[in-house]
Amino acid sequence: MKKYMFFCALLTALNSFAKTGDTFSDGGVTYQVIATSEGGGEVAVHSLDPSASLTDALIPSAVSDGGVLYDVTSVSPEAFRGSALRTVVLPEGVTAIERAAFQNCSLLTEVTLPSSLTSIGDFAFAGCASLTSIPLPQDVAYIGRQAFAGCASITQVAIPDGIETIGEDAFLNCSALISVSLPDNMAGVGEGMFEMCGQLEDISLPEGVQYIDSHAFSGCGALASITLPETLAGVGEAAFAGCKELASVTVPQNVTGLPDGAFAYCSRLKSVTLPNSVTAIGSGVFRYDQALTHVTLPSWLETIGTGDLGGVFERCDAMTELTIPASVRKIGKMDSFAFGLNSIYVMGDVIPDGLQEMGSRNRMGEDITIYVKRSVYNEKYPSGEWNGFRVDYRIPIKMVNAKGNAVKYKTLCRDFDVDLRHSGDDLSDGTKRLSAYVVDDADGELGMVFMDEILYIPSRLMANVDGYAGEDRYVGVVVRGTPGSTYYYEIGENDYSQGAEGQWLLADAQAVSMTAHAGSNMMRGISDSAYILPAEVDSETGVAVTNYGLNNNAFRKLSGPGWMGYNRSYLPLPEKMAGTNFSMTFTDVDGTTDTIGYEVFINDCDGDDFYDLSGRRTVPTAKGVIVQKGRKVLK
Repeated sequence: MKKYMFFCALLTALNSFAKTGDTFSDGGVTYQVIATSEGGGEVAVHSLDPSASLTDALIPSAVSDGGVLYDVTSVSPEAFRGSALRTVVLPEGVTAIERAAFQNCSLLTEVTLPSSLTSIGDFAFAGCASLTSIPLPQDVAYIGRQAFAGCASITQVAIPDGIETIGEDAFLNCSALISVSLPDNMAGVGEGMFEMCGQLEDISLPEGVQYIDSHAFSGCGALASITLPETLAGVGEAAFAGCKELASVTVPQNVTGLPDGAFAYCSRLKSVTLPNSVTAIGSGVFRYDQALTHVTLPSWLETIGTGDLGGVFERCDAMTELTIPASVRKIGKMDSFAFGLNSIYVMGDVIPDGLQEMGSRNRMGEDITIYVKRSVYNEKYPSGEWNGFRVDYRIPIKMVNAKGNAVKYKTLCRDFDVDLRHSGDDLSDGTKRLSAYVVDDADGELGMVFMDEILYIPSRLMANVDGYAGEDRYVGVVVRGTPGSTYYYEIGENDYSQGAEGQWLLADAQAVSMTAHAGSNMMRGISDSAYILPAEVDSETGVAVTNYGLNNNAFRKLSGPGWMGYNRSYLPLPEKMAGTNFSMTFTDVDGTTDTIGYEVFINDCDGDDFYDLSGRRTVPTAKGVIVQKGRKVLK
């Protein structure tokens, strides 16, 4: 009898211990046992107690049931999904927040996460539209798919140093997100990670980032600039599509291709710098980039538009010309050209067949001319026609400014070699031949800038030779001719853009020009639109320089930063010459000279100096209407 009573008591005691999977409630929250041990165990936060009406949840680090103490170590899948919680504090000891634990808690405004947390599951906080911040502990290693998608009130995110994996679309449509901080050890930006974060304007990608996956920043409409690290090796489809405030992009040297739609619908994108490592450009890469005027395609590019999205430059309506490198072997599916495109320059020995699919007229109904080398024209296209396109080897340049006013000087920078040796052929009487000049030297003490004539202009000073990993430095020149006259130049027969013959130096071009070599070129060419500062430090020499642009037959000091259009050049002079008058002396091969002076362009009319109505400093004896101390004066 005693043995029977002892057995019943033992059985009752054993049955009082909870088993794995059992649940119990404490303080309005239901917990589920996930592990047991002698005298204790672990539980996960399972759900809200249906009989409770909690709005603020303070989860303890341990809870008891039947006299047994359990440590709280995780939050179960869908534990609080769709609840009316407003604040949650999770205790130290919690290491995981499982799938959809707080999904669609639309009233949740504040969450306190413990330093012990290492994992945040898929959809964990998705749809928490009122959540204003989410301080992530430093040891979080895993953030799941769409973990914070639709958190429309979060303004800042700092990804922790311990991160190892971030699932796709992790911060999708966080529409109020302004600033993101990424850790130094981050290897890449995942698929759709910040897609549709329309207010994101501040993000710095650390060196070490190797890839930016598809749609990573797609729809980030406020992102005005981003610096891509030199370690970057890959960019995914539509990675920056719809970044409508993005003005310029420089793609690093390790990137070998741009996939479909990478920069599509970036409506304010003006400047794109592509390295010569890029050998393939997919379809729709720049479609609807309506501010883009020009893109210098890489010298080693092999394929263009070989995807399914249509034309690479579809509706790039500001683009007027396109250069096809000699390396291009295939042009895929392309839609009709942009409204203003009227010139295509083909560097190879044959016009690529893919061009005929686009039609020989732009969207304005205007004819498009394909320009080839003189030798290619004579051998293959002497009729001046190819599949409905006009074909020519003579490229026109008219000595007028943007307003149509006749000028004597212009600046020029091409992304292909230029030959001016025939630009003086068949000119009418009284018309001087067109000639180009590079800046050989500047003497700060004498206030002189010396110009050397050059008739063969290489596209760049540093060719893309093996072992050279720097950016190409394009050659800028000043061209001089009879004001209002139209001249013609040609594509240079010597194509050194790939460095096939070694490094192409200015001395080589001057030898072809049959002029003496005196020094290196100080002009800076702009192959694509670029943002120019009034003053900067020369990256090669470390010398502080002041920048001058040619305007109405005179070089003027830049009064402020701004965009300079493609195929132009400017003059950076050492700071010691800044603010002083100087002359530019041009010497022809026949020994005659011509000089233009530097004129200070003043926006501010304070002080005792005198200015004319164009803002140029003048002498006190000048007659007529002048400006003194901000007022017009008749002398």
